[in-house]
Amino acid sequence: LGRDLNSEQAAEEETPSWQVLYTTYVHTCSPLRSGETLLPIPLYRNEPTLNGDHKAVIKWQTEWQACDEIQMAGGCRAE
Repeated sequence: LGRDLNSEQAAEEETPSWQVLYTTYVHTCSPLRSGETLLPIPLYRNEPTLNGDHKAVIKWQTEWQACDEIQMAGGCRAE
C-alpha cells in the first residue's frame, strides 16, 4: 500500500469534505476522487465496502469504462 503508481498525483488530504466516483476509459488509477481537487484517493484510505473489500468500487469502474469506451468508439463506422 502506498503511492498510486497509475496516477501522476494523489489527493493529499486524508478525509476530504466530499468524494466522487469518476473515471474514463483511459484512467487506470482509483475511481474515488477528492471533491475539492478531483485527484484520486487510494482505495486503502477508505474503509472496505460490501463483503470487506473494494470489489464493488472496482466493478463500477470496470463497467463504466466499458460503457465509456463504447460511447467513444460510437463515432467510428466499422466496415
